[in-house]
Amino acid sequence: MSYVTGAIKLIFFLIALPFCTGLVFVPRAKSLKRTFHIVYIYGWLFNMAVFFTVSVACIFFIEQNNFMYCVITYAVLQILLAVAGVAVYAGRRLRHDTKGGGDGATSSSKTKVSAGSGSGSHIEFNPPGTGKTFDVIQGFSSLLKERGRRNFLEAVILWAVFGGLLAFQLYKAVTTVFFDGDNIYYVVQSLIAAQQGTMYREIPYIGGSTELDMRHALAVMPMWFAYLSEVSGIHATALCRTVMPLFLLPFVYLIWFAVGGEIYGVMSSHDDYSRPAAERAADVGLFMCALSMLAIFGSVSIYTAERFLMTRTWQGKAMFANIAVPLILLGVLWINRASNTVRNKRADEKLSLLNRFFYNGWFLFLLVNILSGMCTSMGAAFAAALICASCSVSAIRKRDLRIMLLGMLVCIPNALYMAAYILLK
Repeated sequence: MSYVTGAIKLIFFLIALPFCTGLVFVPRAKSLKRTFHIVYIYGWLFNMAVFFTVSVACIFFIEQNNFMYCVITYAVLQILLAVAGVAVYAGRRLRHDTKGGGDGATSSSKTKVSAGSGSGSHIEFNPPGTGKTFDVIQGFSSLLKERGRRNFLEAVILWAVFGGLLAFQLYKAVTTVFFDGDNIYYVVQSLIAAQQGTMYREIPYIGGSTELDMRHALAVMPMWFAYLSEVSGIHATALCRTVMPLFLLPFVYLIWFAVGGEIYGVMSSHDDYSRPAAERAADVGLFMCALSMLAIFGSVSIYTAERFLMTRTWQGKAMFANIAVPLILLGVLWINRASNTVRNKRADEKLSLLNRFFYNGWFLFLLVNILSGMCTSMGAAFAAALICASCSVSAIRKRDLRIMLLGMLVCIPNALYMAAYILLK
Protein backbone atom coordinates (compact mmCIF):
# COMPACT_ATOMS: atom_id res chain seq x y z
CA MET A 1 0.00 0.00 0.00
CA SER A 2 2.89 2.37 0.70
CA TYR A 3 4.12 1.94 -2.89
CA VAL A 4 0.67 2.74 -4.25
CA THR A 5 0.43 5.83 -2.07
CA GLY A 6 3.91 6.91 -3.16
CA ALA A 7 2.99 6.43 -6.81
CA ILE A 8 -0.18 8.51 -6.40
CA LYS A 9 1.76 11.30 -4.70
CA LEU A 10 4.41 11.19 -7.40
CA ILE A 11 1.78 11.46 -10.14
CA PHE A 12 0.24 14.41 -8.30
CA PHE A 13 3.49 16.38 -7.92
CA LEU A 14 5.12 15.26 -11.16
CA ILE A 15 2.23 15.28 -13.62
CA ALA A 16 -0.97 16.86 -12.26
CA LEU A 17 0.50 20.04 -10.75
CA PRO A 18 2.77 20.89 -13.73
CA PHE A 19 -0.11 20.38 -16.14
CA CYS A 20 -2.35 22.70 -14.12
CA THR A 21 0.46 25.27 -14.06
CA GLY A 22 0.78 25.01 -17.82
CA LEU A 23 -2.84 26.08 -18.28
CA VAL A 24 -1.61 29.64 -17.83
CA PHE A 25 0.17 29.34 -21.18
CA VAL A 26 -2.89 28.45 -23.25
CA PRO A 27 -2.78 31.09 -26.00
CA ARG A 28 -5.42 33.69 -26.65
CA ALA A 29 -4.53 34.21 -30.30
CA LYS A 30 -6.92 32.35 -32.59
CA SER A 31 -4.24 31.19 -35.04
CA LEU A 32 -1.90 29.85 -32.36
CA LYS A 33 -2.62 26.23 -31.59
CA ARG A 34 -1.34 24.54 -28.45
CA THR A 35 -2.49 21.14 -27.32
CA PHE A 36 -2.32 19.37 -23.99
CA HIS A 37 1.23 18.07 -24.42
CA ILE A 38 2.58 21.57 -25.03
CA VAL A 39 0.67 22.78 -21.98
CA TYR A 40 2.34 20.10 -19.85
CA ILE A 41 5.81 20.81 -21.25
CA TYR A 42 5.44 24.51 -20.47
CA GLY A 43 4.10 23.79 -16.99
CA TRP A 44 6.90 21.34 -16.21
CA LEU A 45 9.57 23.75 -17.39
CA PHE A 46 8.08 26.61 -15.39
CA ASN A 47 7.97 24.43 -12.28
CA MET A 48 11.62 23.53 -12.80
CA ALA A 49 12.55 27.20 -13.11
CA VAL A 50 10.80 27.92 -9.81
CA PHE A 51 12.55 24.98 -8.16
CA PHE A 52 15.92 26.25 -9.38
CA THR A 53 15.28 29.64 -7.78
CA VAL A 54 14.05 28.20 -4.49
CA SER A 55 16.76 25.54 -4.14
CA VAL A 56 19.67 27.85 -4.98
CA ALA A 57 18.38 30.43 -2.50
CA CYS A 58 18.15 27.77 0.23
CA ILE A 59 21.60 26.38 -0.58
CA PHE A 60 23.38 29.71 -0.30
CA PHE A 61 21.39 31.48 2.41
CA ILE A 62 20.45 28.64 4.79
CA GLU A 63 23.05 26.33 6.30
CA GLN A 64 21.12 23.99 8.60
CA ASN A 65 18.24 21.86 7.36
CA ASN A 66 18.12 23.87 4.15
CA PHE A 67 16.61 20.98 2.22
CA MET A 68 13.48 20.93 4.37
CA TYR A 69 13.01 24.67 3.84
CA CYS A 70 13.39 24.03 0.11
CA VAL A 71 10.82 21.22 0.15
CA ILE A 72 8.21 23.17 2.08
CA THR A 73 8.67 26.38 0.11
CA TYR A 74 8.62 24.74 -3.28
CA ALA A 75 5.69 22.44 -2.48
CA VAL A 76 3.60 25.44 -1.45
CA LEU A 77 4.62 27.40 -4.53
CA GLN A 78 3.96 24.45 -6.80
CA ILE A 79 0.44 24.06 -5.45
CA LEU A 80 -0.21 27.81 -5.67
CA LEU A 81 1.00 27.88 -9.28
CA ALA A 82 -1.31 25.00 -10.15
CA VAL A 83 -4.27 26.73 -8.50
CA ALA A 84 -3.40 29.95 -10.33
CA GLY A 85 -3.20 28.09 -13.63
CA VAL A 86 -6.61 26.51 -13.17
CA ALA A 87 -8.08 29.85 -12.04
CA VAL A 88 -6.68 31.73 -15.05
CA TYR A 89 -7.86 29.06 -17.45
CA ALA A 90 -11.31 28.90 -15.87
CA GLY A 91 -11.56 32.70 -15.94
CA ARG A 92 -10.74 32.79 -19.64
CA ARG A 93 -13.30 30.10 -20.38
CA LEU A 94 -15.90 31.95 -18.33
CA ARG A 95 -15.24 35.23 -20.14
CA HIS A 96 -15.32 33.41 -23.46
CA ASP A 97 -18.65 31.73 -22.66
CA THR A 98 -20.06 35.07 -21.47
CA LYS A 99 -19.06 36.83 -24.67
CA GLY A 100 -20.51 34.03 -26.74
CA GLY A 101 -23.78 34.06 -24.81
CA GLY A 102 -27.07 35.09 -26.30
CA ASP A 103 -30.59 33.86 -26.57
CA GLY A 104 -31.89 30.47 -27.51
CA ALA A 105 -30.49 28.56 -30.43
CA THR A 106 -28.25 31.39 -31.53
CA SER A 107 -26.27 31.19 -28.30
CA SER A 108 -25.81 27.42 -28.49
CA SER A 109 -24.83 27.69 -32.15
CA LYS A 110 -22.18 30.25 -31.37
CA THR A 111 -20.85 28.13 -28.59
CA LYS A 112 -20.64 25.10 -30.86
CA VAL A 113 -18.88 27.01 -33.62
CA SER A 114 -16.50 28.53 -31.11
CA ALA A 115 -15.61 25.16 -29.66
CA GLY A 116 -14.75 23.80 -33.09
CA SER A 117 -13.00 26.82 -34.53
CA GLY A 118 -10.38 27.34 -31.90
CA SER A 119 -11.48 30.82 -30.84
CA GLY A 120 -11.14 31.90 -27.27
CA SER A 121 -8.51 30.65 -24.86
CA HIS A 122 -9.45 27.00 -24.45
CA ILE A 123 -7.08 24.16 -25.26
CA GLU A 124 -7.53 23.43 -28.94
CA PHE A 125 -7.66 19.78 -29.94
CA ASN A 126 -9.13 20.26 -33.40
CA PRO A 127 -7.97 23.53 -35.00
CA PRO A 128 -9.53 24.60 -38.30
CA GLY A 129 -7.93 24.11 -41.65
CA THR A 130 -8.15 21.98 -44.77
CA GLY A 131 -7.40 18.83 -42.80
CA LYS A 132 -7.81 17.53 -39.26
CA THR A 133 -5.45 17.38 -36.33
CA PHE A 134 -4.04 14.04 -35.24
CA ASP A 135 -3.47 13.70 -31.53
CA VAL A 136 -3.94 11.02 -28.91
CA ILE A 137 -7.50 12.12 -28.12
CA GLN A 138 -9.17 13.12 -31.39
CA GLY A 139 -6.63 11.83 -33.86
CA PHE A 140 -7.98 8.30 -33.85
CA SER A 141 -11.46 9.51 -34.79
CA SER A 142 -9.89 11.51 -37.61
CA LEU A 143 -8.14 8.40 -38.85
CA LEU A 144 -11.30 6.30 -38.71
CA LYS A 145 -12.87 8.56 -41.30
CA GLU A 146 -10.00 7.68 -43.59
CA ARG A 147 -9.94 3.95 -42.82
CA GLY A 148 -10.43 3.12 -46.47
CA ARG A 149 -7.09 4.62 -47.36
CA ARG A 150 -3.78 2.86 -47.27
CA ASN A 151 -2.24 5.48 -44.99
CA PHE A 152 -4.61 4.59 -42.17
CA LEU A 153 -3.30 1.04 -41.85
CA GLU A 154 0.25 2.32 -42.22
CA ALA A 155 -0.25 4.83 -39.39
CA VAL A 156 -1.78 2.22 -37.07
CA ILE A 157 1.07 -0.23 -37.69
CA LEU A 158 3.79 2.40 -37.19
CA TRP A 159 2.30 3.70 -33.95
CA ALA A 160 1.83 0.15 -32.69
CA VAL A 161 5.49 -0.56 -33.45
CA PHE A 162 6.51 2.58 -31.61
CA GLY A 163 4.41 1.55 -28.62
CA GLY A 164 6.18 -1.80 -28.56
CA LEU A 165 9.61 -0.21 -28.81
CA LEU A 166 8.80 2.21 -25.99
CA ALA A 167 7.49 -0.61 -23.81
CA PHE A 168 10.71 -2.55 -24.46
CA GLN A 169 12.83 0.44 -23.45
CA LEU A 170 10.85 0.96 -20.27
CA TYR A 171 11.18 -2.73 -19.41
CA LYS A 172 14.94 -2.70 -19.93
CA ALA A 173 15.38 0.58 -18.07
CA VAL A 174 13.60 -0.81 -15.01
CA THR A 175 14.97 -4.37 -14.98
CA THR A 176 18.55 -3.82 -16.16
CA VAL A 177 21.20 -2.57 -13.76
CA PHE A 178 23.79 -0.20 -15.22
CA PHE A 179 26.92 0.58 -13.25
CA ASP A 180 28.26 4.08 -13.63
CA GLY A 181 30.76 5.90 -11.45
CA ASP A 182 28.84 9.17 -11.57
CA ASN A 183 25.96 7.56 -9.69
CA ILE A 184 28.17 7.54 -6.61
CA TYR A 185 27.94 11.31 -6.62
CA TYR A 186 24.55 12.19 -8.10
CA VAL A 187 22.33 9.53 -6.59
CA VAL A 188 24.06 9.73 -3.22
CA GLN A 189 23.64 13.51 -3.16
CA SER A 190 19.90 13.00 -3.60
CA LEU A 191 19.94 10.39 -0.85
CA ILE A 192 21.91 12.62 1.54
CA ALA A 193 19.52 15.52 0.99
CA ALA A 194 16.49 13.33 1.64
CA GLN A 195 17.94 11.67 4.75
CA GLN A 196 20.22 14.32 6.27
CA GLY A 197 18.29 17.44 5.24
CA THR A 198 21.29 19.29 3.81
CA MET A 199 22.21 20.11 0.22
CA TYR A 200 25.76 19.83 -1.09
CA ARG A 201 27.30 19.97 2.38
CA GLU A 202 28.12 16.27 2.77
CA ILE A 203 30.90 14.27 1.11
CA PRO A 204 29.06 11.62 -0.95
CA TYR A 205 32.06 9.31 -1.27
CA ILE A 206 33.06 8.88 2.36
CA GLY A 207 30.41 10.78 4.31
CA GLY A 208 30.95 13.59 6.78
CA SER A 209 30.35 17.31 6.64
CA THR A 210 32.32 19.62 4.40
CA GLU A 211 32.13 23.09 2.93
CA LEU A 212 29.56 23.89 0.29
CA ASP A 213 30.37 22.15 -2.98
CA MET A 214 30.61 25.22 -5.19
CA ARG A 215 31.25 23.19 -8.33
CA HIS A 216 27.82 21.50 -8.20
CA ALA A 217 25.85 23.97 -6.10
CA LEU A 218 24.11 25.50 -9.12
CA ALA A 219 23.35 22.16 -10.80
CA VAL A 220 20.45 21.25 -8.54
CA MET A 221 18.89 18.41 -10.51
CA PRO A 222 19.84 15.84 -7.78
CA MET A 223 17.98 18.03 -5.31
CA TRP A 224 14.88 17.85 -7.50
CA PHE A 225 15.01 14.06 -7.32
CA ALA A 226 15.45 14.35 -3.56
CA TYR A 227 12.38 16.60 -3.44
CA LEU A 228 10.32 14.02 -5.35
CA SER A 229 11.58 11.34 -2.97
CA GLU A 230 10.57 13.44 0.03
CA VAL A 231 7.05 14.28 -1.12
CA SER A 232 6.31 10.78 -2.44
CA GLY A 233 7.94 8.74 0.31
CA ILE A 234 9.86 6.62 -2.23
CA HIS A 235 13.50 5.91 -1.40
CA ALA A 236 15.79 8.25 -3.33
CA THR A 237 17.88 5.45 -4.84
CA ALA A 238 14.83 3.50 -6.00
CA LEU A 239 13.30 6.70 -7.33
CA CYS A 240 16.35 7.61 -9.42
CA ARG A 241 17.23 4.20 -10.78
CA THR A 242 13.81 2.56 -11.15
CA VAL A 243 10.93 5.02 -11.02
CA MET A 244 12.20 8.09 -12.88
CA PRO A 245 12.95 6.27 -16.17
CA LEU A 246 9.24 5.41 -16.30
CA PHE A 247 8.56 9.16 -16.45
CA LEU A 248 11.61 10.55 -18.21
CA LEU A 249 11.62 8.18 -21.20
CA PRO A 250 7.98 8.91 -22.19
CA PHE A 251 8.59 12.60 -21.50
CA VAL A 252 11.53 12.60 -23.94
CA TYR A 253 9.33 11.05 -26.60
CA LEU A 254 6.57 13.54 -25.81
CA ILE A 255 9.00 16.31 -26.69
CA TRP A 256 10.06 14.55 -29.86
CA PHE A 257 6.39 14.06 -30.71
CA ALA A 258 5.97 17.84 -30.52
CA VAL A 259 9.03 18.26 -32.75
CA GLY A 260 7.75 15.71 -35.25
CA GLY A 261 4.31 17.27 -35.22
CA GLU A 262 5.83 20.64 -36.05
CA ILE A 263 7.96 19.18 -38.85
CA TYR A 264 5.16 17.19 -40.48
CA GLY A 265 2.31 19.59 -39.73
CA VAL A 266 0.39 17.24 -37.45
CA MET A 267 0.10 19.30 -34.27
CA SER A 268 1.88 22.49 -35.14
CA SER A 269 1.64 26.18 -34.37
CA HIS A 270 -0.15 26.84 -37.66
CA ASP A 271 -3.35 25.50 -39.18
CA ASP A 272 -2.13 24.92 -42.72
CA TYR A 273 -3.00 21.22 -43.08
CA SER A 274 -2.79 20.30 -46.74
CA ARG A 275 -2.47 16.51 -46.40
CA PRO A 276 -4.84 13.88 -44.97
CA ALA A 277 -4.63 13.16 -41.27
CA ALA A 278 -3.63 9.53 -41.80
CA GLU A 279 -0.70 10.47 -44.00
CA ARG A 280 0.59 12.98 -41.48
CA ALA A 281 0.08 10.51 -38.64
CA ALA A 282 2.05 7.87 -40.52
CA ASP A 283 4.91 10.31 -41.07
CA VAL A 284 5.16 11.14 -37.38
CA GLY A 285 4.81 7.46 -36.47
CA LEU A 286 7.77 6.61 -38.69
CA PHE A 287 9.68 9.52 -37.15
CA MET A 288 9.03 8.20 -33.63
CA CYS A 289 9.99 4.64 -34.60
CA ALA A 290 13.27 5.89 -36.04
CA LEU A 291 14.04 7.76 -32.82
CA SER A 292 13.24 4.66 -30.76
CA MET A 293 15.59 2.55 -32.85
CA LEU A 294 18.33 5.14 -32.43
CA ALA A 295 17.79 5.11 -28.66
CA ILE A 296 18.00 1.32 -28.51
CA PHE A 297 20.98 0.84 -30.82
CA GLY A 298 22.70 4.21 -30.35
CA SER A 299 25.12 3.05 -27.69
CA VAL A 300 28.04 3.03 -30.11
CA SER A 301 30.08 5.05 -27.62
CA ILE A 302 29.90 5.90 -23.95
CA TYR A 303 29.43 9.55 -24.94
CA THR A 304 26.31 9.38 -27.14
CA ALA A 305 23.02 10.93 -26.06
CA GLU A 306 21.32 7.56 -26.59
CA ARG A 307 23.76 5.88 -24.20
CA PHE A 308 23.02 8.50 -21.57
CA LEU A 309 19.28 8.18 -22.15
CA MET A 310 19.17 4.46 -21.50
CA THR A 311 21.91 4.02 -18.88
CA ARG A 312 22.01 7.38 -17.07
CA THR A 313 18.41 8.50 -17.43
CA TRP A 314 18.31 10.18 -14.01
CA GLN A 315 21.56 12.16 -14.37
CA GLY A 316 21.53 15.83 -15.25
CA LYS A 317 23.83 15.32 -18.24
CA ALA A 318 21.43 12.79 -19.72
CA MET A 319 18.48 15.10 -19.15
CA PHE A 320 20.26 17.99 -20.84
CA ALA A 321 21.13 15.96 -23.94
CA ASN A 322 17.72 14.32 -24.27
CA ILE A 323 15.33 16.98 -22.95
CA ALA A 324 16.93 20.42 -23.23
CA VAL A 325 18.43 19.95 -26.71
CA PRO A 326 15.18 18.68 -28.34
CA LEU A 327 13.30 21.55 -26.70
CA ILE A 328 15.76 23.99 -28.25
CA LEU A 329 15.07 22.36 -31.61
CA LEU A 330 11.33 22.78 -31.00
CA GLY A 331 11.82 26.46 -30.21
CA VAL A 332 13.87 26.92 -33.38
CA LEU A 333 11.07 25.33 -35.43
CA TRP A 334 8.53 27.65 -33.84
CA ILE A 335 10.64 30.71 -34.57
CA ASN A 336 11.26 29.69 -38.17
CA ARG A 337 7.59 28.87 -38.61
CA ALA A 338 6.54 32.38 -37.70
CA SER A 339 8.91 35.12 -36.56
CA ASN A 340 6.65 38.16 -36.89
CA THR A 341 3.34 36.72 -37.99
CA VAL A 342 1.60 33.38 -37.86
CA ARG A 343 1.02 32.14 -41.38
CA ASN A 344 -2.55 31.13 -42.04
CA LYS A 345 -4.29 30.20 -45.26
CA ARG A 346 -7.04 32.66 -44.51
CA ALA A 347 -5.14 35.62 -43.06
CA ASP A 348 -1.90 36.82 -41.54
CA GLU A 349 -2.67 37.82 -37.97
CA LYS A 350 -0.41 40.37 -36.36
CA LEU A 351 0.46 39.27 -32.85
CA SER A 352 1.25 41.35 -29.83
CA LEU A 353 4.76 41.35 -28.43
CA LEU A 354 3.57 39.28 -25.47
CA ASN A 355 2.10 36.58 -27.71
CA ARG A 356 5.23 36.46 -29.86
CA PHE A 357 7.38 36.08 -26.76
CA PHE A 358 5.33 33.32 -25.16
CA TYR A 359 4.17 31.30 -28.15
CA ASN A 360 6.87 31.61 -30.80
CA GLY A 361 9.73 30.04 -28.92
CA TRP A 362 11.33 32.84 -26.91
CA PHE A 363 9.78 32.02 -23.56
CA LEU A 364 10.49 28.36 -24.25
CA PHE A 365 14.15 29.26 -24.79
CA LEU A 366 14.23 31.15 -21.50
CA LEU A 367 12.85 28.20 -19.56
CA VAL A 368 15.12 25.72 -21.32
CA ASN A 369 18.14 27.85 -20.46
CA ILE A 370 17.24 27.64 -16.77
CA LEU A 371 16.71 23.90 -17.09
CA SER A 372 20.10 23.50 -18.76
CA GLY A 373 21.83 25.11 -15.81
CA MET A 374 19.94 22.82 -13.45
CA CYS A 375 21.09 19.76 -15.37
CA THR A 376 24.80 20.49 -15.58
CA SER A 377 27.08 23.48 -15.26
CA MET A 378 28.28 23.15 -18.84
CA GLY A 379 24.68 22.89 -20.02
CA ALA A 380 24.21 26.63 -19.66
CA ALA A 381 27.09 27.31 -22.04
CA PHE A 382 26.02 24.66 -24.54
CA ALA A 383 22.39 25.84 -24.56
CA ALA A 384 23.43 29.46 -25.11
CA ALA A 385 25.72 28.43 -27.98
CA LEU A 386 22.97 26.39 -29.64
CA ILE A 387 20.35 29.11 -29.30
CA CYS A 388 22.60 31.93 -30.48
CA ALA A 389 23.84 29.92 -33.46
CA SER A 390 20.32 28.89 -34.44
CA CYS A 391 18.94 32.40 -34.05
CA SER A 392 21.79 33.80 -36.13
CA VAL A 393 21.00 31.41 -38.96
CA SER A 394 17.28 32.20 -38.68
CA ALA A 395 18.01 35.95 -38.68
CA ILE A 396 20.02 35.62 -41.88
CA ARG A 397 17.41 33.39 -43.47
CA LYS A 398 14.51 35.73 -42.62
CA ARG A 399 16.59 38.90 -42.92
CA ASP A 400 15.44 40.00 -39.49
CA LEU A 401 18.09 41.04 -36.97
CA ARG A 402 15.49 41.09 -34.21
CA ILE A 403 15.66 37.29 -34.11
CA MET A 404 19.36 37.45 -33.31
CA LEU A 405 18.84 40.15 -30.69
CA LEU A 406 16.03 38.25 -28.99
CA GLY A 407 18.16 35.11 -29.05
CA MET A 408 20.89 36.97 -27.21
CA LEU A 409 18.43 38.42 -24.69
CA VAL A 410 16.99 35.03 -23.70
CA CYS A 411 20.55 33.83 -23.06
CA ILE A 412 21.14 36.46 -20.35
CA PRO A 413 20.36 33.90 -17.59
CA ASN A 414 23.07 31.68 -19.08
CA ALA A 415 25.61 34.48 -18.90
CA LEU A 416 24.67 35.21 -15.29
CA TYR A 417 24.84 31.51 -14.46
CA MET A 418 28.30 31.09 -15.97
CA ALA A 419 29.57 34.24 -14.25
CA ALA A 420 28.29 33.00 -10.90
CA TYR A 421 29.82 29.59 -11.52
CA ILE A 422 33.25 31.08 -12.26
CA LEU A 423 33.14 33.42 -9.25
CA LEU A 424 31.94 30.74 -6.82
CA LYS A 425 34.31 28.08 -8.02
